[in-house]
Amino acid sequence: MRKKLLAIMISIVLAAIPVTTLALPSAEPEPEPQTPTYVMMQGAILAYGNELTAYGWCSARALIGEWAQVNAFWIPATPLPTFGEPTTENFTYSFYMAKLENGTAELSYGDYDFYITGLWDVFNVTFGYYGELRNSTTEVLALDVPGELFVTGNWSDFTINIEGFDALTGAVIFHVEKPVPIPPGDVTCDPSYGTPEIPDCSVDIWDLVHVAKAYDSTPGMMNYDFSLDFNLDFIIDIYDLTTIAVSIGISY
Repeated sequence: MRKKLLAIMISIVLAAIPVTTLALPSAEPEPEPQTPTYVMMQGAILAYGNELTAYGWCSARALIGEWAQVNAFWIPATPLPTFGEPTTENFTYSFYMAKLENGTAELSYGDYDFYITGLWDVFNVTFGYYGELRNSTTEVLALDVPGELFVTGNWSDFTINIEGFDALTGAVIFHVEKPVPIPPGDVTCDPSYGTPEIPDCSVDIWDLVHVAKAYDSTPGMMNYDFSLDFNLDFIIDIYDLTTIAVSIGISY
């Protein structure tokens, strides 16, 4: 009798407890961490607008969904500009330059293989060479104007559209997508087994030698190369050599 009474009391107590307090919430699955994707692209600018051929270079770096940076320079020219040595002749060398420092990037964005958007700055830079003297002037053409870079054709072609300027179009020379940061400084490869213009995903002695050969050069000189000027101060100097030196031995 006592057991039966206890059972009845337990059933009454359980019946009085709200059902919601008995149901344990289901545990939400932990989201899997996203693997980062770093992208580097380099290409040759071949045209400016619908009619002008151009000589130029474009370099883009991005962490997909986080940040993107683009540097581009170009010279509208038909035929391509000639170069000289400042010690043998007087001449000027003028070019356009566009920079995007705080953009965003996506892969496989609609019809695009790679897409970057953000606010761009555009300049016209002129270097003057007078014997052994050289100087430069920079004209600001636009600051913080909207623009985009997109790659099409399975990473074969790229276009840069900046508000207020004609479109820049060109050919992709090299691109890489990696889950690890891509260090600056990989600008060439061992010439015995590759094309010098194509990086080999490793910062090594070949990169250091390549930059050292261009030391003290500025735009308009034969050995100056925008891809070697990592801080874009228009001179290949100790900063650019140091940039490679601190990354030697890093592969990605």
